[in-house]
Amino acid sequence: MAKIRQYLYEALEAPSHRALGGLAIGRFLAVLIVASLASTVFETVPDLKERFGRVFDAIEALSLVVFSVEYCLRLWVAPEHVPYRHLSAYGARRAFVLSPQGIVDLVAIVPFWIALAGWGDLRIEFFGCSNSPAIRLACGHFLMSCGVSGALWSDVLPS
Repeated sequence: MAKIRQYLYEALEAPSHRALGGLAIGRFLAVLIVASLASTVFETVPDLKERFGRVFDAIEALSLVVFSVEYCLRLWVAPEHVPYRHLSAYGARRAFVLSPQGIVDLVAIVPFWIALAGWGDLRIEFFGCSNSPAIRLACGHFLMSCGVSGALWSDVLPS
């Protein structure tokens, strides 16, 4: 189990050729972020929403599942993260949840789950455009990738 957790850590946190599939995972997540953001923007155009509404809903649902699984996996691999290795597994996971990346990731997926549970739609109007959780998700992941993870986008996106 420890080897699987280490492999997933390398694939999620340090995409490289060492973790086979790490770059593919990073590219898939980047493409999903862009697709989620694009569908959210295009959904604000009434004609496009009427014509492609089911596609936009499918992208939002896929984003919910993928980014929820990603969050859970990042939580599980937290004890492998270098700054948390001195902590117990519980302490490492707690540190991840309270870290800027953990908070942004959680805040990005919770509105999806609240809306799915029927407790309300947390979309807000921002300058006339719907600001769905997908926008927060994309912005949060982008900021975290550029600011905290440093080279993720240069590793993920081809030159």
